[in-house]
Amino acid sequence: MTSVRKKVLSWVGVLVMGSVLGGVVLGAKQHRAQASDSQFQSSQVYFYDVESNSCRRADGQRGLNPAPRENLVEHLRSRGGECANLVAVQLRGAQLSGVRLQGANLSGADISYANLHLAQLQGAHLSFAQATYADLRGANLSQVRATEADFSYSRLAEADLNQAILNFSKLVGVNMREAMLSDSQLLRVNMVGADLSGAALSRSNMSHANLQYALLNNALMDSVRAWETQLIGAKLNGAVLTSANLSYSRLMFAELVGALINQTNFKGAFYNDETAFSEGFDPDESGMVRLSMEQSYGD
Repeated sequence: MTSVRKKVLSWVGVLVMGSVLGGVVLGAKQHRAQASDSQFQSSQVYFYDVESNSCRRADGQRGLNPAPRENLVEHLRSRGGECANLVAVQLRGAQLSGVRLQGANLSGADISYANLHLAQLQGAHLSFAQATYADLRGANLSQVRATEADFSYSRLAEADLNQAILNFSKLVGVNMREAMLSDSQLLRVNMVGADLSGAALSRSNMSHANLQYALLNNALMDSVRAWETQLIGAKLNGAVLTSANLSYSRLMFAELVGALINQTNFKGAFYNDETAFSEGFDPDESGMVRLSMEQSYGD
């Protein structure tokens, strides 16, 4: 091999080695850049914080994640919608069983007839939402804010609504059997004909609510505030009413047979001859006001 050929081969080897090393260095830089981009994107994502009941980034800033308007249902099925901005979206009839929507803003959204069985909706905003005939059985709606929403005829059996704010909402004919509503706000809600059998309503505030003909048999209603609440024709057989405040409520045609009445405030509450109490209970001694049948129908 001539000296010239040796020099050429030597230079070729150097160039090849340099190219290889350069590719390794470039690949490492690209990997670091991608990792940095991933970390940056992650730091910009909002997650639901249970303790503060709000959506926060890693740096503590509050906000919401954007959500696509096209193929939204598929997006929610595959990636969930934690802390998503879903104001006024149309999800009517959507199949979203078990979907993650913690902290999402669904104010004004239409989720009527949607399948949200076992959905995670902790801390979600549902004010002014349309949720009629929705399937929310076993869903987690704890700390949800849903004022002036319409859940009429929806299924909420065994759902978790502890600390929920449902003031001024419509829940006509809902199935809330064995639902959890402790410490919830139910001011002026319309729950005519609702089934709350076995539900846990401890310490809830349902003052001025309309619960005519509602089923509350065996419900836990200890320390409930139900001042001036409409309970005409309601069934509270076996309900726990310990330390509850039912002052000035309307209990005509209601049933309270077997109800646990201990330190219950019935001051000024109305009843009539069709109101059924446990044997031995004296409504007059409890401060209740008897109405005639004519007065009962007149009211």
